Amino acid sequence: MIESPKINNLIKTCLGGLSSRQKEVLEGRYGLNSSDALTLAELGGKYDLTRERVRQIEALSLKAAQAKSTGPEFDAFVKTASGVLKNSGGVRREDLLIEDLAGVSQTNRVKFLLEICGKFKYSKDNKDFYPYWHLSDADQKKVGSFISYLLKNADRENFAASFASAAKTLGLTDSAARNCASVSKKVSMNTYGDLGLSQWPEINPKTA
Repeated sequence: MIESPKINNLIKTCLGGLSSRQKEVLEGRYGLNSSDALTLAELGGKYDLTRERVRQIEALSLKAAQAKSTGPEFDAFVKTASGVLKNSGGVRREDLLIEDLAGVSQTNRVKFLLEICGKFKYSKDNKDFYPYWHLSDADQKKVGSFISYLLKNADRENFAASFASAAKTLGLTDSAARNCASVSKKVSMNTYGDLGLSQWPEINPKTA
């Protein structure tokens, strides 16, 4: 796990040299100093700027910050994050990855660093998947293929066997398969630790 002072130093380096307005926009947009990220409209209202002007400032600020995301400390961050993703089969749900890297208290800052370093790929939250990070397009395709196969072949009477079969068919270890499953909103674990489809009442009682 990366210690908070190191995360803070990386943020400080990224923002170093930016104007006060540029820093304020990035800090606001990414919630670097609070738990809530602000919208373009909210920042525009705060600084009496149009949404488009805030967007322009954000884009220029990000480009400048990315140019500073180099050096041994950033290399160490990338190496650590890459290691976690590799150990997870190339895929990790965002909240779990952040917890692995620095803990939930650093959520917004770690998300910013993952984006700013430009080494990892991000899949946004949608109706089927939770937000997650992955190493390559192939890893993202692997998630989709595994979940699709699992949903199509799920045996309610023996889901463990269905899960193992899907993992074997896609060439995944059990650990990698579980990480793929964790990003899907259609697969869940009940309070007894049993995996199954989210729509099944024995897995998600609120659907009963």
